[in-house]
Amino acid sequence: MEILSPNRRTFLGWLMGLPGMGVLAGCLPARKSVSSPDLLSVVCGRLLPSDDGPGAREANVAEYVQKALSGHYASYLQVIQEGLGRVDRLARREWESPFVRLSPSVQDRILRFVQKGGEDDDDFRGGVFVHRLLELCLEGFLGDPRHGGNRNGAGWRYIGFAPPGPCREKNR
Repeated sequence: MEILSPNRRTFLGWLMGLPGMGVLAGCLPARKSVSSPDLLSVVCGRLLPSDDGPGAREANVAEYVQKALSGHYASYLQVIQEGLGRVDRLARREWESPFVRLSPSVQDRILRFVQKGGEDDDDFRGGVFVHRLLELCLEGFLGDPRHGGNRNGAGWRYIGFAPPGPCREKNR
């Protein structure tokens, strides 16, 4: 399954294929966080790009992911931190530039390479890193805005979802 440079049909196909998405996760207390919020934001933006509608940036997905990793999804923190570190090290090693400064097409090449196992070893699986981060990005894009993502209901509007009654007023 191709993960990067999706169009919106592909995105919705992924959405339907992710079982157990916790889009209605409870409040997430702050504990630990990802070491580079800028890097996290850029990677989230490549997984859910702003192509024919809102993407990770418009929906504030990286903020949701930060909160999720410090709370309910703390078990994902290590693989996400390790994956982000490997992505940036690969960019610096092969392109002599931090990941965040590379063109989107080069960023996509790096993420595909990591996803397909190019940086795997006994302690790290790039496919797991990309899958878990994509899962969190989708939650941040489609979850209740009060949890830090889906800013102004951007994801909901994109898929044509109108929350019922009181939820609608709270999340505008």
